[in-house]
Parts: sequence; C-alpha cells; structure tokens
Amino acid sequence: MRKISIAVLGAALLFIPSATVHAGSVASAAKKGAAVGLANVSLFAGTIASKGGKGTTDVTITSFSPGFVDLKFTGKYPDDITPGNVILQSTAQSANYSVTNGFVSSASPTEIDVTIYEWSSDTLNNQTDNVFIALFIGG
Repeated sequence: MRKISIAVLGAALLFIPSATVHAGSVASAAKKGAAVGLANVSLFAGTIASKGGKGTTDVTITSFSPGFVDLKFTGKYPDDITPGNVILQSTAQSANYSVTNGFVSSASPTEIDVTIYEWSSDTLNNQTDNVFIALFIGG
C-alpha cells in the first residue's frame, strides 16, 4: 500500500503547474489586495532592516542620503503594470513629528522604483528614522 501511495504522490507532483513569469494582470492583483512590496528602511544608515511582499524577491537601495532614499523592488508584478497602478504607503517610526512622502518613478513586470523622503513637520528638517513602505496594486 505504501509503494502505491508514494507512486501516486510522485505522479501527482509531475502535474503541478510551474510558476508563471509574471503575476497576471493589474485587475487580478488589485482584487487580491495583498501588498506586493514591503520594506523597513533606515534613513539614518541607509540599510534595509526587512523586506518582502507577494511577488517581491528583493529590495535594494539605489540612492541614499539622510532623510532620502531611492528603492528598487524586484520580482514578479502584473504584465500591464504602470506607475499609476501602484499605491505607495509610507510612514515613519518616530516620536518627533516625522512625516514621509514618496512617489513611484517607474514600474514594469519585473521592477518597481520608488523614492521616499522623511522630514519633521515642526522644523522641516530631514529626519533619519526607520520608514515602513508598502506597495499595493490598484485597478
């Protein structure tokens, strides 16, 4: 009985579809609602403390100065993605009135590029806290 079960399991594994190159369409990704990119970035050290997201395989810093960072999210994103389809959310880990602002500069089926700024709302000086970033796809 065990030999038959193992043989059936082995045969079933042959029919598991392989991963697709891209993540389908914008409409499909928007309906799922999962974050496609996540990052926790230090704007003091210019380092990435953690990263992830559905479809994201890596996050790298392409440009950095205190209070500013350019990030490249790489992975599998919808075939018809544009910067206008990417919803960017960012927030600062801060106790001193820090705020963040960001924008998506480009988006393709394999890469999303974003820029994040952080400053203090009471002094307007650049801040160097950790910033939490989430990317979603909108339809």
